[in-house]
Amino acid sequence: LPTGTNVRLFLSHCRCEDAFLGQHRKIAESVREAVKACEMTPLGEVGHDFSGAGTTYCLVLAESHLVVHTYPEHCR
Repeated sequence: LPTGTNVRLFLSHCRCEDAFLGQHRKIAESVREAVKACEMTPLGEVGHDFSGAGTTYCLVLAESHLVVHTYPEHCR
């Protein structure tokens, strides 16, 4: 991708377990696998689970960063 490109994916009506959308550690496993498959270099990570709501997970990469936000409360 060219420098400065911002890619956003908005997914709705996903068929996954609520635990996946509310626990950043579950999401982190999948994100790390995808980053490894793309041969990118992880430098650090942080995540936060919101009580009764979604989660945020950020993976800092040598190439840039990747952030996932979930809003399962909007799917019910």
